[in-house]
Amino acid sequence: MIMTAMLRTRRGMACVFCSREALTTRNRVVYEDELVVAIEDHYPRASTHLLVITREHLPSVNDLHATHSPLVRHMMEVGHKLLIDQGCVAETDRQLGFHRPPFTSVQHLHLHCLGLPFLPAWNRLRYTETFLGSYVNASTVLSQLQEAKDIE
Repeated sequence: MIMTAMLRTRRGMACVFCSREALTTRNRVVYEDELVVAIEDHYPRASTHLLVITREHLPSVNDLHATHSPLVRHMMEVGHKLLIDQGCVAETDRQLGFHRPPFTSVQHLHLHCLGLPFLPAWNRLRYTETFLGSYVNASTVLSQLQEAKDIE
């Protein structure tokens, strides 16, 4: 199933990740399946920087529910596999995570898959969990979704 609809974001702009044409105009697709598409980030912040994007339009990590835990797990599996394929074999050389609004550049759920080191090094600040909550590791999101599922 190919993404074709141009959904509108909360800001009223067309979602560039919902349109296959818009998505592939500026980015190289490195993987796709029925749930996700993975591209090279147009503005890499690490030696390898990929985005795993959901085909379903979910505005952000804040819109996830317990039922999305299989999707997040799949996104993480794809991200790890792609980073390993790119030569980031050691787990310490890989980082996966999401930005939280209002720190998201595109209002469509996408997982940052980073093959370290960061380029330049100060970019690690953009991808570190802090009390501000602007960025969250994918494993943290998955744990929270699974805990919510256990409560239900």
